[in-house]
Amino acid sequence: MVGRATGVGRMSRMEKAEHWRGVLERWRAAGVSQVGFCRTNSLALWQFRYWLGRERRRTADGVSGFSPVVAATELGSGLMLRLPGGALLEIGRDFDGATLRRVLGCLGPC
Repeated sequence: MVGRATGVGRMSRMEKAEHWRGVLERWRAAGVSQVGFCRTNSLALWQFRYWLGRERRRTADGVSGFSPVVAATELGSGLMLRLPGGALLEIGRDFDGATLRRVLGCLGPC
């Protein structure tokens, strides 16, 4: 029940993916076994392995977990996101945050 204790259960899909990306980065930096890391950090091993497998499948499919953010050069302009696969998402400066969250939620975790 670690998810409920840490608030992970109330996160959006994107927030969960970002949370677990950080967990996996800390595990790699620690240089310990999956079991040892999960015990030390009170994580469910099955959840850890689920997110590790998900990350590996995305990498094997050629989809990076991270996308570069390109800052617009004109003052007061919106922003442009280059999405995996090369698609561009242009966002005007007066965008609606709720709409952007829905669009990004449809794309799944990045």
